[in-house]
Amino acid sequence: MTRSTPEPPTRVGGFPRMLIALGLALAVGALATLRFVQVRSVERRAQPVLDGRLQVPGPEEPLRVVRDARGIPHVRAGNSRDALFGLGFAHAQDRLAQMEWLRRSALGRTAEVIGSDGLPADRWARTLGIGVRAEAEAAALDVETRQALEAYAAGINARLERIRSGAAGAPPILLQLGVDLEPWTPAHTLAVLKAYAWSLDGSHDASLVLSDLIERLGGFGARPFFPPSASGDLVPLPPHSPIEARAPGLSPDPLRRAFGLVGRSVGSSAWLVAGRMSQQRRPLLASDLHLGPTAPSLMYEAHWSTPGVEVAGVTLPGAPVFWSGHNGRVAWAATHARCAVVDLYWETLDPDDSNRYRDGHRWRRVSRREETIAVRGGDSEVLEVRATDRGPLIHERLGGERAPLAVAWSGIESGGPAASGVAALLRAVRASGASSFRAALADHREPVLAFVFADRNGDGGLQMAGWVPSRALSTGRVPLPGRSGWYAWRGPLPFEALPRAELGSEPWLVAADNPLPAVADAEVPLEWWWRDGRRARRIEQLLRAATERGPLDARGVAALQRDVGIDAALDRVGMALELAGDLQDLPPETRQVAESLRNWGGEARADSVGAAVWHLLQLETVRAVLEQPFGPELLARYLDLRGVGPDVLLDAIFGIATATTPPPDAVTDSAAVVAALRASLRRTGLALRARLGVDADRWHWGRLHALRFRPFGWASASPSLSSRLRNGFPYAGNGVTVAAAEYDPGHPFDVRVVSGYRWVVDLASPEHALSALASAPSDQSPSADAAGFERWLAGELTLLATHPLAVDETARATLLLEPAP
Repeated sequence: MTRSTPEPPTRVGGFPRMLIALGLALAVGALATLRFVQVRSVERRAQPVLDGRLQVPGPEEPLRVVRDARGIPHVRAGNSRDALFGLGFAHAQDRLAQMEWLRRSALGRTAEVIGSDGLPADRWARTLGIGVRAEAEAAALDVETRQALEAYAAGINARLERIRSGAAGAPPILLQLGVDLEPWTPAHTLAVLKAYAWSLDGSHDASLVLSDLIERLGGFGARPFFPPSASGDLVPLPPHSPIEARAPGLSPDPLRRAFGLVGRSVGSSAWLVAGRMSQQRRPLLASDLHLGPTAPSLMYEAHWSTPGVEVAGVTLPGAPVFWSGHNGRVAWAATHARCAVVDLYWETLDPDDSNRYRDGHRWRRVSRREETIAVRGGDSEVLEVRATDRGPLIHERLGGERAPLAVAWSGIESGGPAASGVAALLRAVRASGASSFRAALADHREPVLAFVFADRNGDGGLQMAGWVPSRALSTGRVPLPGRSGWYAWRGPLPFEALPRAELGSEPWLVAADNPLPAVADAEVPLEWWWRDGRRARRIEQLLRAATERGPLDARGVAALQRDVGIDAALDRVGMALELAGDLQDLPPETRQVAESLRNWGGEARADSVGAAVWHLLQLETVRAVLEQPFGPELLARYLDLRGVGPDVLLDAIFGIATATTPPPDAVTDSAAVVAALRASLRRTGLALRARLGVDADRWHWGRLHALRFRPFGWASASPSLSSRLRNGFPYAGNGVTVAAAEYDPGHPFDVRVVSGYRWVVDLASPEHALSALASAPSDQSPSADAAGFERWLAGELTLLATHPLAVDETARATLLLEPAP
């Protein structure tokens, strides 16, 4: 019998296996290459044409858009209508993704694109009725303003038409999200401006915090934490659910967050130096805008000119308004006024019919409208908006449980000139001097702003402008009983009653966080939020010292904008160490902390040890003293309010601790403050060792205080930022320094507000202004313009030339826009 030999198992040889692996690798590589090529193709198609010639529908005559070395557009046109067309076209070329985000945020339509994450902001926008009010105002525009906004919208739509026709590509973000680009209208511009105004003016969160403080601490106990001149025990509060049941549901205003304007120091600073204090014997104007560190920035630099009119400065994409600028004859800068233009009202609803509310001695019907919010990936939401004659009911938007609450805001009041916020500033561009510029502000509506301005003749001043409610009684800055007619608004205050000042004999005028000059014969006093003047006092100190050394020039003024000295910091340090007493019996790390403070010069430099110690000690002390009486949630909400911060609370604590007669219901006493300070000194030392190491010489403020940029708007799909922008930089300053760099107390100590735009004009030669914007002009390349960013980071300003010869000398691209046949 023959035994067969079994065959060995079949195997794939090494060479065939290599071929399979190689084939798979080649396939994967080919797919990756194809994907890369596709992405690059989309990005290239989205890049706007900046050089050459285009035929577009809309302009009356050919116009040019010249881009200088920084990418700033200089629009040259034969008339103002075509100039505004060119500005709209440039905005849409560079910031279309951002403009679409701002438009949808203002109209309450972000959830259509990003799903349920957009609902909180959309509900706020719909409840306030920003889109509804914008449509109504657009229908009532005067002819001149309507034509200006239509020309600007036509420029935007010319860019959109190129995208729709396939001649150009949409920004990759919008393609990725499948955003439907609708035509731009004047109502969209008004809506964006209104949402921007709400993000600056909206102070309902402050009223709620103060109301909750009264409820928790009593009127006398809460008073030290109110804005100056506001008492917390004037207005009766209705009974409602315990504070613990509703505080955790509250969060920063989602609409404000959508516009990137969250933070205590959001706003701006500006000052004007008289001509006699300058080298060229003409006024000097300086300003900086305090914005979130986003890429791109919320703001956009531009310049347009015609044979008779020109304007250069900073704009908000989506609107042809120049917040800071010059027209060759007059220069101006706008700052947020922090005036109370929002009131809350507790409403009494009929328990048997919630569609009726009490108004004096009668019942009235609640108005109702339905808003349908489309939600990507989910069912549409039908939002019922109810309103009394004071404003929409917002208590359901606040989270937790609250009694019925209505909001009154000047931006949605129907009285007064329609859309005057944009109309007044469009007219101001044509001002021939300081007096005509001030006159143009008379019809300004929102946001409520304080302007500093001057002309080439040396005249100048300060003027607050906007729709400010006239009240018969003080509000106490807390929600008011709606059923009482005593607290109803009586229309706007007349322009003549708003704060103003003349440059006159003054060496300078400052509009920052300082109280604005009151009108002596004003019948109704204005109501303010926190304006304690810390930054303004520092600016005046710097100006005084600089002018004592000799006349100023534009570069000298720009250098002052880099200052990071903290007003009264050393006084607070001295008070803290005095109250803490003898520290010899405390551990070495505590004495080391105290010694660092004694050696500190009061500046928040990035390499400063004292600044790191002081900021951490402030926060530790505030929490040690106030976290228990306030509660953690209420304390966090207070620290998020505009114009306040740990130093404001520390001053209140010191005031209580050093009072000869302790106030009734005081939240603490001197013994408790002393104990808290001593414990906080020790905790500060331990925290610095844990976070920065045992070497106290390396406890630098910049190592705690990092500046990181974030994408603006469509965050989940925004272009990737460079690793340097994402990872951050050690940064100087804080929320009250001239070079603003506010940190978030909830996430110490990352920067969340910076001096994002700086602007200096010498009226002797306004065509050679100086400026610096934190990020690149385009939202499609937010990490570009590295040289400009490095100059901004160093606090240096670059020439913004508007003279044609100077612009042409640095031009990197010229685009001729011709009327399409």
